[in-house]
Amino acid sequence: MSPLPHFKRMVIAGVGLIGGSLALVCKEKGIVSEIIGVGRSEGNLRDAVNLKAIDSYTSKIEDAVKGADI
Repeated sequence: MSPLPHFKRMVIAGVGLIGGSLALVCKEKGIVSEIIGVGRSEGNLRDAVNLKAIDSYTSKIEDAVKGADI
């Protein structure tokens, strides 16, 4: 099996069941250093930070993608 790639910064638009699960797996596998969540509901975004699915969040996609690898 070849080694997994590693990315510095990942942006996930929508941190619900699918986005949040993707974020958790990426962190668990160590393929990304930082995950930024993007969404409309600050409550959901805060929950994702508290669950350690994402590291930070914003409601503005244009801010999130600056410097993102994936």
